[in-house]
Formats: sequence, C-alpha cells, structure tokens
Amino acid sequence: MNPEQFRNDVAVPAALIRPRTSQRRWSSRIAGGVILIHALVFLAAGIIPAMQVDWSQEPAGVIFSDQALRAFQYLVLLVPFSALLAIAALLCLLHAHLGWTVAMLIESLILLLALQTYLSDPTGALVNRSLLYLLMLGAVLVVVYLNSPEGRLLLVRRTQTKVTG
Repeated sequence: MNPEQFRNDVAVPAALIRPRTSQRRWSSRIAGGVILIHALVFLAAGIIPAMQVDWSQEPAGVIFSDQALRAFQYLVLLVPFSALLAIAALLCLLHAHLGWTVAMLIESLILLLALQTYLSDPTGALVNRSLLYLLMLGAVLVVVYLNSPEGRLLLVRRTQTKVTG
C-alpha cells in the first residue's frame, strides 16, 4: 500500500488519514433513536386508552364496555410491539447489522398487520382509523430511513484497517 494517499491532488501522509467510523456510529445512534421514538409511540398508543377507562365502573363479569374492550385490545396488540421495537433500537446501538435486520422485520410485521386490519375492517369498528394511519405512517418512515443511504451504513461490517507509515 502506498504510504501516501492523494486527495484533491494534495499528498497527505497515510498516518494522518483516519478511518471514518464516526459516520457509521452516528447512523446507528440516529436509527436507534428513531426506532426508540417509534416504540414510545406504540407504548403511548397502548397505555393511554387503558388509562382513560374507569375500571371501577366495569362489571366484574365477562362482559365489558366497548371502551374497555378497545383499550384491552390496544394493550395486547401495541405494547408487545413496543417492547420488540425497544429491543431493535438497543440492537441498532450494540450490533448495527443485526439491529437493522431485526428492525426491518418488526416494521414489516407492523405494516403487514396494519394493512390486514385496514382491509378486514372497512367500517373502522375494531381500530380507530386515525391511530392506524399514524402507526402505519411511522412504520413507513422508519423503513424509508433504514433503506436510505444513511440507514444502509448500518449494514456495513466494521473492518480493521492498519495504517502503515
């Protein structure tokens, strides 16, 4: 390897050139932060409806009000996805390549279930449509970011470069 690297027709000693790992590090931090924000949106969308129900007024039997059933449905569906997204965000920070893969799988599953819910419930009786649109929009934006050139930096494996000089 030539001990001198050329940039813009100026000779730069190889000892002064450092590998650019900061860009990849920032990409993994941004991806982890975006996925964590998405996880917090899912958590809030699951918990807020349950907090609005007056559980003391609900009967002790098997039959619950529509509001209580919808709140329970949101808890069961959205809180596990929130936990999975938090795990994906942590993996993006620790092992970027694995985190990218897990995040894409989870976001794809979210989009699949949201699309299935959208198509199977044309009246909007099961899920609040505006919430469904918001969750789908968040998943689409995360997928677009992960497939952008900045997000694809997470797929690049770290290589050890030796500087000779």
